[in-house]
Amino acid sequence: MSCPAMCFFSNIYDKQGAQDYLESVYDSIIVKDVMRQTGVKEITILERVIKFMFSNIGHETSLNAIAGCLNNDLKFHKEEKKVYSATLENYVSALLNSFLFYEATRYYIKGKEYIKTNSKYYAADIGLRYFLLGGGQDTDSGKMLENIVYLELLRRGYKVKVGKVGQKEKEIDFVASKPGGEIEYYQVSQTVIEQSTFNREFGALQDIKDNYPKFVLTRDWSNKNHNGIKQMNVLDWLLDK
Repeated sequence: MSCPAMCFFSNIYDKQGAQDYLESVYDSIIVKDVMRQTGVKEITILERVIKFMFSNIGHETSLNAIAGCLNNDLKFHKEEKKVYSATLENYVSALLNSFLFYEATRYYIKGKEYIKTNSKYYAADIGLRYFLLGGGQDTDSGKMLENIVYLELLRRGYKVKVGKVGQKEKEIDFVASKPGGEIEYYQVSQTVIEQSTFNREFGALQDIKDNYPKFVLTRDWSNKNHNGIKQMNVLDWLLDK
């Protein structure tokens, strides 16, 4: 690419302008949507909870686990208050009701049971995560890819759960369903080139003994069918109409 072209594209992206915009959106959500409408008053605690949830996108967690982690940090921030699970539930509910985060609950595929503990949380806007934590915090790009797939499934009209299958409770990243009974299963991974990763992602789907569509979405440039499980490049899937 020539220098003039590079300069052209660099001028289009105003980094400071983007930061200012994200800051205004973030402040609007915190002040107007969360604190004003839900009665949450401790902004310091609220921001600690938000940072924790942004840092742990796609990881199973519970209110007790969040409280334990936040309170463990008090030895470094003694001026801050201890967080209790009962209070924390109000803060997390406020963030979900304000659509800053989405909750994906667990679903046992064989027994068709919903479990209310150890949900996963996904961000409504990855840009806000970068604004709050900085790009250097993003060491797990696989979870960011998972977040993107989760949001796209919601956009396509699916209800999305975190699947568990078998006695060893192997994880299925997403069990996506529609009111008409249509179900699709998804695993999301940066790559499945390594055999151990391939076995983990495909093995969990192979343990599901039904005939609903099963997908493994990766950044590998490979679209193949493995014994009925379709491997797709995630960009092709995102652009698939």
